Amino acid sequence: MQSVLRSSGFRFIDEKLWGSHLCQLYWDPDDLFEVVVPYFAAGIAENELCFWALDGAVGVNEAEEALRKAVPDLNERIRSGQVVIARLRDLVPDQDTLTIDKIDAVRQRMKEAAVEGGFSGLRASADISSYREDTYAYDRSAHRILSGTHYLLCTFCLKGMTECDIVEVVNNHQQTIIRRNGDWSLLQNQESIYAHRQLAENIAKLEVLSRALETSTNGVMITDANGSIVWMNATLSSTIPQPVEDVLGKDAFEVISIDFITEEMKKEIVETVSAGQVWRGEGPDRRIDGTMRFQEVIIIPVRNNGRDENHDGAGPAEITHFVAIERDVSDRHSAELALVESEQRYHNLFEFASDAIFLMRDGVFLECNRRALEILGRSQEEVIGKTAPDFSPEFQANGVPSQEASKQYRAAALSGSPQSFPWLFLRPDGTQVEVEVGLSRFESGEGYMVQALVRDVTERNRAQRAERERSKLAEVLRATAEELSSTLSTYEVMRRILKAVGRVVPCYSANIVLNTTDKPGMILLDTEDDIQGELDWLPPPDHFPNYQKMERTRYPLLIPDTLTDPDWVFTEPFKWIRSYLGAPLVNQGKVIGFLNLNSDVPGFFQPHHVDHLYIFSNQASMALENARLFEETQKRAQEMELIARFSSILRSGLSKDSLLSLILEQVTTLFHTGGALLAIADPQTGEMIVAKGVGAAAHLTGTRLSREAGLSCHPADDNRAHTLDNVSAVFQETWMGGKAPQSAACIPLNASEGITGQLWAVRDEPFSSDDLRLLNTIGDMAVSALNRAALFEHTLKTARNLEIINQTGREISETFDLATIYDRMGYAISALWPDLAAAFISLYDDQAQTFTCVYGLKAGSIVDVSRLPVFPLTPDGTGMHSRVIRTKETLLINDLSSQPVIRISVGNTECFSQSALFVPMLSKGSVMGIIQLQSYHKGAFTDADVDLLKLLGNTASIAIENARLFIETQQRVQHLAALHAIDEAINSSLDLDLVLKVILEEVMGQLNVDAAGILLYDPCSQRLNYAAGRGFRHDSYAQSSPHINEGFAGQAASARMLLIRNLSAQEMRIARPRVIEDEGFTGYAAIPLIAKNQLKGIIEVFFRRPMNINEDWKTFFHALADQAAIAVDNASMFADLQRSHDELAEAYDTTLMGWMRTLELRDHETEGHTQRVANWTVALARSMGLPENEIIQIRRGAMLHDIGKMGIPDNILHKPGPLTEEEWKIMRQHPTLAYRLLKPIAYLQNALEIPYCHHERWDGKGYPRGLKGTSIPLAARLFSIVDVWDALTSDRPYRKAWPTDRVRDYLLKQSGKRFDPAIVDLFMKTLADQAVF
Repeated sequence: MQSVLRSSGFRFIDEKLWGSHLCQLYWDPDDLFEVVVPYFAAGIAENELCFWALDGAVGVNEAEEALRKAVPDLNERIRSGQVVIARLRDLVPDQDTLTIDKIDAVRQRMKEAAVEGGFSGLRASADISSYREDTYAYDRSAHRILSGTHYLLCTFCLKGMTECDIVEVVNNHQQTIIRRNGDWSLLQNQESIYAHRQLAENIAKLEVLSRALETSTNGVMITDANGSIVWMNATLSSTIPQPVEDVLGKDAFEVISIDFITEEMKKEIVETVSAGQVWRGEGPDRRIDGTMRFQEVIIIPVRNNGRDENHDGAGPAEITHFVAIERDVSDRHSAELALVESEQRYHNLFEFASDAIFLMRDGVFLECNRRALEILGRSQEEVIGKTAPDFSPEFQANGVPSQEASKQYRAAALSGSPQSFPWLFLRPDGTQVEVEVGLSRFESGEGYMVQALVRDVTERNRAQRAERERSKLAEVLRATAEELSSTLSTYEVMRRILKAVGRVVPCYSANIVLNTTDKPGMILLDTEDDIQGELDWLPPPDHFPNYQKMERTRYPLLIPDTLTDPDWVFTEPFKWIRSYLGAPLVNQGKVIGFLNLNSDVPGFFQPHHVDHLYIFSNQASMALENARLFEETQKRAQEMELIARFSSILRSGLSKDSLLSLILEQVTTLFHTGGALLAIADPQTGEMIVAKGVGAAAHLTGTRLSREAGLSCHPADDNRAHTLDNVSAVFQETWMGGKAPQSAACIPLNASEGITGQLWAVRDEPFSSDDLRLLNTIGDMAVSALNRAALFEHTLKTARNLEIINQTGREISETFDLATIYDRMGYAISALWPDLAAAFISLYDDQAQTFTCVYGLKAGSIVDVSRLPVFPLTPDGTGMHSRVIRTKETLLINDLSSQPVIRISVGNTECFSQSALFVPMLSKGSVMGIIQLQSYHKGAFTDADVDLLKLLGNTASIAIENARLFIETQQRVQHLAALHAIDEAINSSLDLDLVLKVILEEVMGQLNVDAAGILLYDPCSQRLNYAAGRGFRHDSYAQSSPHINEGFAGQAASARMLLIRNLSAQEMRIARPRVIEDEGFTGYAAIPLIAKNQLKGIIEVFFRRPMNINEDWKTFFHALADQAAIAVDNASMFADLQRSHDELAEAYDTTLMGWMRTLELRDHETEGHTQRVANWTVALARSMGLPENEIIQIRRGAMLHDIGKMGIPDNILHKPGPLTEEEWKIMRQHPTLAYRLLKPIAYLQNALEIPYCHHERWDGKGYPRGLKGTSIPLAARLFSIVDVWDALTSDRPYRKAWPTDRVRDYLLKQSGKRFDPAIVDLFMKTLADQAVF
């Protein structure tokens, strides 16, 4: 019954029953919070929904703040819905009036929210101090609605309550909390006292009853009159999923669900028990674990002792609780079905068991379940009446016959000893099933029978065997890897592979077939692990279909029976093979050979062997490849040594004959040939002529090798070495000295130019691929050496030409000057072709579709190309230059007799060019120019000349393009630098004359003009006035001032850019003819200066030579004009700002002077003092190198240093005698007064340091803030020493001025105390410099 008691939270009350209805009387909010806060804190700790309704005396925010002190996470509780604090009137409709119905609706909502939110109850407090309608009816209604698992605390503020009100409140509640004698106490009305006594007696009785009910095997539950659960015993609580604490206070029908009680029956139950009658019923119900039961339910109403809650004495007994009893009667109900269910259950267990079950008598199967039929793979008709050996192999795995083993196991089981053993069954398809069998006997009406429980363990055993095999395989592979990695001999690696493979996959024999370019090699391993050796006669791998298939799939091939495989090829001595397993040896995607396993037993190799061999073959492939690479590296090293030796030998001979002898002697020695010869192709006929033969082929020297006779090897035509076997018939007629050789190697000797031919070597043994590869290398070296000798003279001849071109290339690559490049090209052309009629270099302009001659030679003399016109391309492209440019191809004309190109005057005769060569100069696939050569002779230019001129042209095109790019880049960099310089001038100076000077310097330097000027526009006079000029020889330009509506200048002001290439043709439009005439200008360009859509002026440039203007020139001219416009605009704005600033500064300084004079008039003793100390302080600041803007602020601060004394009373300021301590306190306030006076003036913000801090001391003993050291502003430190100096060196009414020496000593003595030592030293130096002492 403990669950019906809950903590009240009051220190003077322990626990209260659910349903308690209390009230509190309080004076102020602190009294209210002292009770209500712990009351709700206890409810929150008990997982109750806490509802605090306010009305009048306390606000919501104030209540939340008070409760948050006890419940720190109150905000989270409010968000989760556990705590609700609100004004009661805010929760009801029509807030102007509160009625019991409205309040009851709120209480009911809170009660439902507590149930729906899963809270253990509802704890409520309502302040109804302002509710005076019917407190009795209010309290009765609250008690009725919130009874059960709820607390209710009503609070009433005593302010405004009468004695009658207090008595009525106390009588309406069970207990009343009120502060008496400084502490809280509890008042009980008489009815409450009686009720509590009765309750105590009832609780005692209930405790005894509770213990009895708790131990009952029947489920028992007590609800209140509303059907809300008050208590239940352990038996009943075990049938619901929720803890008991979570269901208390909830409706019994919602918590306890009984299957057979329908909604209609629930209505019947309510009607019956509400009438005071007991209700009984029974039916099926599902337990919490899902099982069914049959139970009986009894519900008994409980009445009170005849006293009602109105406390009016005895009355009719009312129903206060209901007791529900659940009793499980499943045993009684199910007894009738037990036998039937038992039989059905046994049948289901037998039929649907996961293991097979056999029932046997005398070894014969009498019955079996479905799983047994699945294991045997047979029907029930096939199994019943048969024995286990009928479905088993002849022998079990241990070698015991199945008949004998079956009898032994059955006999042991029938003797009472259960048996467990493995067994093999055989299915109709021949597959074996591995099972575990358990035999036991059981007694039937006809004696003992045997029951067999059989479990299929085939997959389990297979997995175990596979795991064992994997472990074994891993160990074997690890050991094999160690063995294979310990050697790099291919033969030894293969031997170890064949030794190890039997440990991975059992076999009768194993062999390896390697793919080689010469022949397949095989190593055999018999059953005694004896290496049989290589088989030279083995056919190539493509002869065997099994190899072809593995070549395609890159995967092992299993042939269980070779006799049934249509693709198997039987060869001697392998006709005995009946089962085959092979794997390709793959390295880097290439099949390098095959690993073959053989057996004379059909079906010997199984599918799992395929995976094992696949893994092993990968390991073997890597080992073989490593060994092959090692041996190949060794072989290549030997070959390189031979080649190096051969090369060294060849270098010793320079003549053709000596080289022929050396080549053939080396071939004979290196390859053990019986003879060798070297044939060279006849340039005219292409026939091969034997230049030299050695050995048995020596007699062939000088003969022609005929293709028809088989002596000229046509396969050599494809530039690869070839072998010819069985060539004895070919050489029979030409071979001398006995038997003709059996094999010959023909190596082509080909070169891109020069000698071509064939090298022959003959011997009895076949030539291998390695031999051919080495012969190819020797052949290449031989033809190179022969060509070197044959071309030695040609090389000497061309060396000079190449040197000229190389030298020219070096020279022109080292310069970016186009004129130098053209000169060096002309020199090279003259040196390479000294007898030329003419040579020209022309550059092509793709945009203009024109070409311009940039260099020319005519009869050995340099042509002045500046006088040559610019040539356009011919529209039809028929011209020679046009043709070369459009085709990008070389044009060679051997006969120009019908179209003379250049007329050359030599003495008194005229000669015409007879042949010409045009070579395009290409850059990035486009024609950039043409080199043209002309000769007085027809057919003067050969292919060699074409190639030579192409080489020169390629060299020239790169150099010219680089030079052009360099010039363009340099121009752009210069343009950018110029713009940057102008930017810096604009940003660093507002002197317009300086900026315009910089702009004109860049105009002159970058635009390559002869003169330039800037005219600024005057809107008032409508004239363009001279502002700056460069390059003018006379002053007429500087004196000009054209009107905006006249001349080129006026026209330029309204145009984007004005260009006049020929001023002489524009004579009528020139407004300043004197300028043009005096200066000799021929060309003119101008551009307006526009800033913010306003004309600021124009820039004019003048030319005394032909204008060379392109788009880059125009773009840069525009950029310069934009910069000039910005400069003019900035200067104009700055001039306006400077003028305004100067006027304002003058007004401020005039004001300061006025303040200073006013202060001196007030204090006659210091007349002139302000001006002197200001001048001294400024001088001292300048000697420290302070900026001028800071010095201006220092002067203003010095002039205002004693402005604060205007706030000092005259009786203190003008007191003739010493000041008292109080007067000094007032006097020391003048720096602070100065700060307050000047601080609001923005103009003087930076001048406050001296007025505010000039009485601070270096040692921190000054005033007003006691600043110390460098924390004192520098300006104040400067001024303080000047102020003291002037005060001590000036006469005052109360003393005479001190001598300067005495003042100096005083200042030095105060250094480090009153003054900054560094400033003292500086001040002394300043005084000495001015000869003060």
